[in-house]
Amino acid sequence: MSLSGDRATLAQALDALPDITGYDDVSPMLNVGDAWVRRAGYDAAGPPGVFNASWKVFVVTGGDPGSAMQFLDAHLAPIIDAIGWHAYTTAVRPVEFQTPTAGILYGAEITAERES
Repeated sequence: MSLSGDRATLAQALDALPDITGYDDVSPMLNVGDAWVRRAGYDAAGPPGVFNASWKVFVVTGGDPGSAMQFLDAHLAPIIDAIGWHAYTTAVRPVEFQTPTAGILYGAEITAERES
């Protein structure tokens, strides 16, 4: 599968989840539940022609820390399961998104990898 195909597949897997809207590029409007996929790297993984593709999945989880934590608590396992059909998760980290109208929105950055 191509890198753009992998990105689209991951976005579709996210979009199939309740309360999550998956995009294969940055969400046009940052709303709670928006998730998008960005390529993070493409590194040699051993024998010639074998590469490890790294992906960052960004998820908007809330407008305040409390609701953001509750949203992530409820949705992280299903997100990791959905991604797991296509790539394995290696890290989850908190992030903040600065928006011109809503101020700071809280979220998660999920790193996933796949041999390609």
